[in-house]
Amino acid sequence: MRKQLLLGLVGMLLPAQLVAGGLRDENLIQLLPQGFKPGWSTSQNGMDMTEFVTAPETVDSWTRLITTQIFHGRGGTPSSAFIQDWGGRMIDACPGLTHSQLTTGHRNGYMVSFIQMNCPNNPQTGKPEIVFMEAFQGKDALYSVQYAFRYQPSPAEIGSVLSFLKSQTVCDTRGTEHPCPNLAAQGLRKIQP
Repeated sequence: MRKQLLLGLVGMLLPAQLVAGGLRDENLIQLLPQGFKPGWSTSQNGMDMTEFVTAPETVDSWTRLITTQIFHGRGGTPSSAFIQDWGGRMIDACPGLTHSQLTTGHRNGYMVSFIQMNCPNNPQTGKPEIVFMEAFQGKDALYSVQYAFRYQPSPAEIGSVLSFLKSQTVCDTRGTEHPCPNLAAQGLRKIQP
């Protein structure tokens, strides 16, 4: 079975422009966990978003959901400021919300920030919602990935989510500062969101 790789590409790929194993410019590299499939996607107002669910779930009825967003034209936006803004909206939407400390570091030369938020009872669903979020400060875009549960995940599930988030990266083919992986050498294939 071949692994699936989601690439958030900034700009269109034309055959004559393919470099670095099919990648061009700045890319979000994301290896989806086993069993996840695209459930819904949209592109509007400079943002591409794809939501992934496990079969037979849907984006309207899920227990685990991965949401990937690419905010084109927001390159240089600090990932920590983006998460703080998002977290403020979550606090307003969920009474009793608790969260981990916001952490910021670097991955492949890009600033990346992380937070975990626990909503004990989402008013829209009547269910708990536990969200793990990472955001990357790219040069061309800001990249956000959320992994959410509608139940309290086990320690093993939390470990899997953290491994998934740590496996993501942003790369750029336009220089050597943020190298892109060789997809073919890793047995990966490119899919569009």
